Amino acid sequence: MVRNEYNMFWEQAGSAKDATVFLADILQRLQTALETKDYDGPSITSLVNTVSFVSLYMDFKATDFRIKKFLKNWQKEDQLKDLSRQWPAAKEVMRTLNLRVEGTDMVGPLIIGCSTLHSVEEFRVISNNVENPTLDESDIKSGEQCFLYSHLTRLCADSVQLNLVLQSTVNKMLTLPHQMKMNPKVAETTLLALLHMLKQFVGHAPVTDPAFLKRTMSTIQQFYLWPNPYGTFTFDVLKSLQGELIFPGSTMRKNLLRETTAAHFDRPASAKGEEKSVGASLHRRCIILWMLKIANR
Repeated sequence: MVRNEYNMFWEQAGSAKDATVFLADILQRLQTALETKDYDGPSITSLVNTVSFVSLYMDFKATDFRIKKFLKNWQKEDQLKDLSRQWPAAKEVMRTLNLRVEGTDMVGPLIIGCSTLHSVEEFRVISNNVENPTLDESDIKSGEQCFLYSHLTRLCADSVQLNLVLQSTVNKMLTLPHQMKMNPKVAETTLLALLHMLKQFVGHAPVTDPAFLKRTMSTIQQFYLWPNPYGTFTFDVLKSLQGELIFPGSTMRKNLLRETTAAHFDRPASAKGEEKSVGASLHRRCIILWMLKIANR
């Protein structure tokens, strides 16, 4: 399937009825793959990731009996439990789907899943639109729940959801000192992921709650004393939070200026005045674009 056909498929499957039929069919294929020894069809990894995508991005009917039947069987069938052992992401995907069906808030579990499934190196690649403008998020090395991060960043466009995402991220950080005693390696990698996520979320919209910013800075200051790279990451996040405290939207403005940087060309010395004029004009355009970006949110 070529890319334009792929995009057309998802656009046409945008209705709740189509999304429900599609999700029910994928779940049926997944169960068939587990029950059949010589299964010849889409890989289980692709089926699981497709369920993840539909669960997060599409408006399906949560009351559909086929979806509820699958989730009920998921809790008790040994074959489906075997799937969880072979593909760890499958357990989290089905948990997310179950939360969506029950109408339960998903942000907290998604923050936890996102911070433990992806490494900080992957987050750097995912979130850097300047150096990786055409990155296909399905190419992430882990390949597990590759839609979680992009879904969370989309939620940040709404001020209410942004506050919920930020608060859930900070709440997860509060559990790390205890986790350090139980599983230090996981706690260390999770901290780096959470710090990077927090910095990226703050850069998606202005944070206008000074009390939250102060509490968050107080919470993560303890990690500033950790050795490199934890202390360095914490320092960068503290600078971003302090900037938001002084001027809400400062992080988003910095990101916008970085993303709209024009290429430099060598000019003769006689054109210095013109260069200054072009630079000032570019700066004004960046500010206007930033103001329009805030207004559209």
